[in-house]
Amino acid sequence: MLLDHHSDINLRIHKARKFIEENLAENISLAQLAEMANYSPFHFQRIFKSVVGETPKQYVKRLRLEGAAHEIYLNPAISIWDISLRFGFTSLPAFSRAFKNYYEVSPDEFRRSREEEKLAVMQKRTKAYLPYPIHPDSFLSQSVNEEEELEVEVVHLPLEKLIYIPITMSDISAFTGSYKKLKTWAEAQGLMRPHTKTYGLMLDYPLFTALDKCRYYTCMTVDSQPKVNGGIHYMERAGGIYASFKVSGGINELVKTATRFASQWLHYSGYTIRHIPAILSPDQDPLSVHPHENSYQVYFGLEKSG
Repeated sequence: MLLDHHSDINLRIHKARKFIEENLAENISLAQLAEMANYSPFHFQRIFKSVVGETPKQYVKRLRLEGAAHEIYLNPAISIWDISLRFGFTSLPAFSRAFKNYYEVSPDEFRRSREEEKLAVMQKRTKAYLPYPIHPDSFLSQSVNEEEELEVEVVHLPLEKLIYIPITMSDISAFTGSYKKLKTWAEAQGLMRPHTKTYGLMLDYPLFTALDKCRYYTCMTVDSQPKVNGGIHYMERAGGIYASFKVSGGINELVKTATRFASQWLHYSGYTIRHIPAILSPDQDPLSVHPHENSYQVYFGLEKSG
């Protein structure tokens, strides 16, 4: 019974988190979230913090500001005002003030900064190189071989139905553990098929988000929506255009290759990043190969520039 109660709490809080993550541009009230989770506002705020480690207000603010910083970094031509609206700020002064309080530089200063200065701002906030560690140079485009061309393919992926387990990127053992739990649950429910796929969805990028808060979903495809329980969730992954490239190795190699993708290909491609989760599809069984020794096909969502 205690386990069922714990799972019920996590399910309610996860539902509220998903609503926040999908509605950052909207006005999100504590009362609205509490009602969704079927708690009083007082109890919801207390339980949310115990599960997530942040109050609902802190969580919303962090996602908005990290998302805005990511957008400024990737798309410096977009106006600060447009970015502030995209992430739920109702006035430019309010956004500038919140951004400076969080990062200790204004949005305009951040946009004008050199790459290594942006890196310093991010690392001061997130300590992104801990605890694996991620080497700081992995984030710098100057640190990669600019002569080594990254092979990128633009592909169209269909929508897929998924069961998944949410984890964070701070605990490397959680990757294997979550795959094992998901597979065991799916087999018990009779959901495994010859065409079943397993992969990860990366909702945050380590440069902008501390590893203990980097959201990662361990996923498995299903043919139809099952009744989920025991910490298993259901979602539909968006279809559309994606950029696809290969990464071999752990988190440092992922960061290096993603940096090459942004500096060598994205800026000249006619596309911008679509803010949906990145897909990490392992080449080998995650239960038999350590995450840092596997290789992955990576997919970043795209949309046409302009």
